[in-house]
Amino acid sequence: MMVPAPSLEGNLTGEALEQPVSVYLPPSYSEGGERRYPVVYLLHGFSGTNRTWLNSVDFPKRPPSADNFYRHAGILEKHRLDEIFSSGEVPEMILVAPSARNVYKHAFYTNSPITGNWEDHIAEDVVGFVDANYRTLARRESRALAGHSGGGHGTLFIASRNPELFSTLYAMAPCCLGPNMSLGSYFAEGSDEIAPMWQRIFTRIDAMDSIDDMPPHDGSKVEDFMLNIELGTGAAHSPDPSDPPFYGDRIYRKEAGRYVIDEEVLERRRANWNLYNVERHDEVLRSFEAIFIDYGEFEIPDLVKGNSAYVKALSERGIPFRMEVYEDGNHGNMLRPRMYSIGLQFLAENLDFGDEGGAP
Repeated sequence: MMVPAPSLEGNLTGEALEQPVSVYLPPSYSEGGERRYPVVYLLHGFSGTNRTWLNSVDFPKRPPSADNFYRHAGILEKHRLDEIFSSGEVPEMILVAPSARNVYKHAFYTNSPITGNWEDHIAEDVVGFVDANYRTLARRESRALAGHSGGGHGTLFIASRNPELFSTLYAMAPCCLGPNMSLGSYFAEGSDEIAPMWQRIFTRIDAMDSIDDMPPHDGSKVEDFMLNIELGTGAAHSPDPSDPPFYGDRIYRKEAGRYVIDEEVLERRRANWNLYNVERHDEVLRSFEAIFIDYGEFEIPDLVKGNSAYVKALSERGIPFRMEVYEDGNHGNMLRPRMYSIGLQFLAENLDFGDEGGAP
């Protein structure tokens, strides 16, 4: 369905003022009556859409193509969710998957004068629409945020800024939690020279004339992925409305013919990154009913370093959380079984079903 997105009004990149949202209703919902349900909001990662988590059963099959699979993955399947909830294994919940895909392939769930206020879109537009149109338990204790990769980052990011809305957080294989958004160093090992890959990326960006020149992303070309990330991060975390076509202060500049990192831009971006906001959000992070962060044993090494840095920051401040590194997992291969076997149970155990929820 399409949901009004007034929070995106005034954006400079043509983002629509209606955005897609997928909703799963549990088996008993169709029975009507007065029963109300907790809600879990599911956030996708880079290049995803609302269909990444919840893909309608009648959605047409698409031939394989670049930037296709993750967009339409349908990680959670209606028939399996129906089985789990009908069996009483987990009490029934409403699941909602919004989209945060924009022209840069991801909005990072950030308010930006360039692409619109995507944090507000999730926290205000989507939550408000769902509470107004479905039988929800419209209270903090009965709402959760969960997400994968960039959606794991978004889970912690949005919740820390809107603690009155959410009580329970599940970040699955989150990205962007460490220094430099867990992208690794810009510099060649043991040197102050920009690494060859980043030199190529910066050179390619300098030669681009339009957002349309951004390469597709299917996960197979690291350099293309990082180029997209750099431009999307600039629009989200160091926006500059006066600098088309990409509208973002770049992380680099040229001095004497060589690329160097612009430390002022880097510092500006850090103001929006979860790691650098743990201290500022200390009391907020303590207020959540539960925080669960996990990733697989074969996770991308830079993401492991970033997640380790983030949970270390939580630990040093005595902020409660649950952390798990699971067997046989890489960045995305275990999302479906993890959510079915562990995630839904974790969410149910920490959400308030109350008298209206009718939990078994």
